[in-house]
Amino acid sequence: MMACGLDDGQYTLGGQAVTVKGNLGQGQSISAVGITIGAEKLVSCSNTGNITVKLTGDEGAGALHAAGVATEVYNLQSCSNTGKIKATSNDNGCRNIYVGGLLGEGKTHKQDDLVVTKCYNKGKVTFSGKCYGNGAFVGGLAANCPNINLSYNKGSVETTIKEGMVSMGGVCGVVYGINDCYNTGKVSLQGNGYAGGLAGFATITEPHAMRNYNTGSVTGKGTESYAAAIFGAYNGPDLLAKCTIYDNYYTNGSKAYGFS
Repeated sequence: MMACGLDDGQYTLGGQAVTVKGNLGQGQSISAVGITIGAEKLVSCSNTGNITVKLTGDEGAGALHAAGVATEVYNLQSCSNTGKIKATSNDNGCRNIYVGGLLGEGKTHKQDDLVVTKCYNKGKVTFSGKCYGNGAFVGGLAANCPNINLSYNKGSVETTIKEGMVSMGGVCGVVYGINDCYNTGKVSLQGNGYAGGLAGFATITEPHAMRNYNTGSVTGKGTESYAAAIFGAYNGPDLLAKCTIYDNYYTNGSKAYGFS
């Protein structure tokens, strides 16, 4: 048990395993999380329990979320996860899938807000199944994060995609700003999508992506898979990238970027 700051309050939270299974109707959502569904700010929260979500059906569920700490948050500080995060979807139409070691979706009031800082994940993160619409987002720390700093991942991140596309990374599935972070966990993609040691897909304008490194192996096996040591892909012209993406290092792999 531990104390966790939730919106400036103190709450005692445990590390119990959470398992959610369901056959949802059209537009319905399913979530499993270690701490809370959503919050403005979380400080010094820790999850040790395993999180498991299994979605079945053919109605076209609205969303699936699985995370060690929170599904949605605006600010996450000094938080951690060591539990295994596992999500499966066989739904024939689920359009929004977010699977992260700590966080599903990072929210921001403005683009340069600091969303995640001084956090880490050591638990294995996995997703398998089908994804449609926006696809699936899978990350060692966060599935989708506007801005992350001073954080690391040591857990493996693995996906098996039967239908659709995934954006997956050692730190984040999708990211807009990442600084002073690192990944040592294995990143493995079976199927189509983007896989990166730091992030699967990056749109870097402001803030930047700098002083990060990856030592974990990154592999992608699919007819439309893009895998690389830093980002599976990034969005933006090369000239802009040179001004915003720099001082990033890797020891595994032959290339930093899979596609641009």
